[in-house]
Amino acid sequence: MPSKGSCGETGKGACRPIRITHWANAGARYQKRNFRMKNRPLLSSLVLLPLIFFLVGCAGKKSLPVVSGPDISKSWNLTATVDECSCGSSGQKIKGIFTVNRAGSGFSGTFYNFYGKGGSVDGEISGETVSFVIHQKEPCAGIFKGTGTVNEAGTEIRGTYGGRDCGNSLNASFVARADD
Repeated sequence: MPSKGSCGETGKGACRPIRITHWANAGARYQKRNFRMKNRPLLSSLVLLPLIFFLVGCAGKKSLPVVSGPDISKSWNLTATVDECSCGSSGQKIKGIFTVNRAGSGFSGTFYNFYGKGGSVDGEISGETVSFVIHQKEPCAGIFKGTGTVNEAGTEIRGTYGGRDCGNSLNASFVARADD
C-alpha cells in the first residue's frame, strides 16, 4: 500500500512537477522550452544541486593555469664553473646556496655565495625547463640570466648563466643539487 505523500506513487501528495525553462536557439529566433521533472526529493537534488554548485563556483572566476614541472621549492647547493670572464678567471669554481619558493609557474628566492654575499633570484618553470634572473647585491650590483633543466626526480638542475656585475662580464655552467 502506497504511503501518503510519497512521490511516484498512485496516491496524491506533495509531489508537483518542477518546471525548468531555458531558451533554445531555433534558427533566427529564440524559443522558450519547458521541461518537466517530477518532484522526487533525492532525484531533484542529484540533478539540480551539482548544476547549481557548478554555476555558482564558476561565476566570475578565471580558470587557473596548469602548473607543470617538478617542485623546486627547496634549498639548492650550486657549483658553477666559470666558462668565460672578463676578469680572467676562466675555469674557477663558484659555490653558493639558493633557496627557492615556487608559486604556480613562477618562483623567487635568495642566494648566497661561499663568502656570504648574495642577492635574490626569480624566474619561471615550464615542464623541466627553468629560466631565471639573479639580482646580485653584494659584493657589487649585477644581473645574470640563465636557463637550466631539472632532472626527472627534481633533485638536480644543470644549465648555464651569464651577465655583468660592477665591472666584469661572466658566463658559467652550473650544477645545482637539492639540499636534503
